[in-house]
Amino acid sequence: MDIMEGVTEIQRVLRCHDRAVKQIHILSDYMRSLSQQTFSSAMRGNFGHVMVLMLRQSVAEGTQKMFKIYRLRKWFSVQTVVHKLSLRFHWGQAMRLLTEMDGLYSLPSTGIIDKEDVAAQPWVVMTTEFHRND
Repeated sequence: MDIMEGVTEIQRVLRCHDRAVKQIHILSDYMRSLSQQTFSSAMRGNFGHVMVLMLRQSVAEGTQKMFKIYRLRKWFSVQTVVHKLSLRFHWGQAMRLLTEMDGLYSLPSTGIIDKEDVAAQPWVVMTTEFHRND
């Protein structure tokens, strides 16, 4: 891999990474809006609409988790390309910088996938209550 191929690959992967970060922020705003709508609907007693909103929130949380994992994979791809270039061109400083930044982007010890879905339990309870009342 020559230097221009490496730089082009890093740019391509970083663009994917940045788009994933934007989607994560968009989904956070969307989930915040859904949470507010859910609260308002619950206060009005519109529990059928609350269940629909909670399902949407659950899907949005799952999609956000997917984008977080995708973002981390792209960041690790950048690290791999930088590592290959540093080995080929003896860039010791680049490797030190990469190692320092590594802690900023690593997966938490419990993992992203292990996080409990906030909307799942209330969704199940509300669905059960809804069908009991039928």
